[in-house]
Amino acid sequence: MTDDAISDGFLYNSLCQRILDKALKVLQELQREELLSLKRAYTAEQRLALQHLCQLEGEMVTQAVQQDLKEFECQMATRLLSDSELSLNEQRKQIVSQVDEDVSHHVAQYRRQLKEEE
Repeated sequence: MTDDAISDGFLYNSLCQRILDKALKVLQELQREELLSLKRAYTAEQRLALQHLCQLEGEMVTQAVQQDLKEFECQMATRLLSDSELSLNEQRKQIVSQVDEDVSHHVAQYRRQLKEEE
């Protein structure tokens, strides 16, 4: 295989990897949002059912409200942590890309230096 074929294969694989990463991120976010929404609706439904059916059982209603609040808190923490993780991953990819560009620049410079020495 020639250097051009290897380079083309590498670029093609790199492009496919980036497209796949973006598609998977979107699907992951959609799935996370759907799951959190379903969990939130389930907890709210439990709370409302207990409030309507157990009006004489104040303690059970209070527990249901506390569970609903904890579920909401957990979901917010999950969402914010996930968003932060995505941001950090993007920053890491940008840094890796910058390092790759710097390495390519230094390699090209070193090649010119070697040619000059010959």
